[in-house]
Amino acid sequence: MEERILQLLKELKENQEEIKADIKKINNRMEDIERDVNCIELVTSRNWMDIIRLKQTKKVLDS
Repeated sequence: MEERILQLLKELKENQEEIKADIKKINNRMEDIERDVNCIELVTSRNWMDIIRLKQTKKVLDS
């Protein structure tokens, strides 16, 4: 009985370590995604600035 309990505790500890490793991988991936989203936001803002400049230029040329 005691040996079985020790075996179960050992298995729980191993599973806990696997879960910790998975959480670390997920956190790393989330950081990567956050960086990607930040880059997308930056590029989008630059695109909007380009659109505004083009519209301003068009207004000047149409005048």
